[in-house]
Amino acid sequence: MNRLAMTAALAMAGSTAFGLEPVWLQVTVSGTLQAHGTLPDPGDFAGVSAHRYGVTLWGKFDAEAPPTDLFPGLTTFSMADFELTVVPLAPGDDEVRVYTPENAAGGVWYSETFDRLQVNVLAFGATQAGMSLFVDAPAGVFNVGMETLPDDPADYAFAGGDDEEIRLAFSGTFGGGYARWTPTEGYEQGTSIGYMVAETTAPAPRPCSEADLAEPFGVLNLDDLDAFVAQFLGGCP
Repeated sequence: MNRLAMTAALAMAGSTAFGLEPVWLQVTVSGTLQAHGTLPDPGDFAGVSAHRYGVTLWGKFDAEAPPTDLFPGLTTFSMADFELTVVPLAPGDDEVRVYTPENAAGGVWYSETFDRLQVNVLAFGATQAGMSLFVDAPAGVFNVGMETLPDDPADYAFAGGDDEEIRLAFSGTFGGGYARWTPTEGYEQGTSIGYMVAETTAPAPRPCSEADLAEPFGVLNLDDLDAFVAQFLGGCP
């Protein structure tokens, strides 16, 4: 099992493995990004050409799930399911790119160093790319030692002062851009950011392997064998 598949499997396990009742939240992000010379962190890959992009993301996470990693000043939690769509807005590139748990890893991070909430989708290998939303001074109580995320969507709202911001950045081997909003300056011309967190339903289970052909997904059983026989008899290669 590769790293991305393992991350997705751990995220799907969620809080149930620890005896807690899951609380599912969905983060929704959208934006129009404008490149300005060098790209902001993360993912400022060498040799990247600058373009404009529209991005949309929805991601589901269990607020009662434990963190997946703990670093000095940074705690990370996985998104169990997500879809990031990147649409080019500049001439010369008409390829719409889609990132899901099959080719990327997604998470909700908190940086205590900057008092900053982050929503990240990172793809590696041939599809190397990264999208990050930064929300300064979130309204709820976040800290590096927290064992779970807040389960109230209002805790994820921006509550910063005049010098703080919301920033959305995307970059890949093919290009990238960013948008930024502050209470005093608003948006830069031609850019926008949409962001919200709301209660949602549990994500649908994903197949645990290529042989996982039938519900319930996440386990191999006779239903998968029956599905294989039916496909075989139907001429499916």
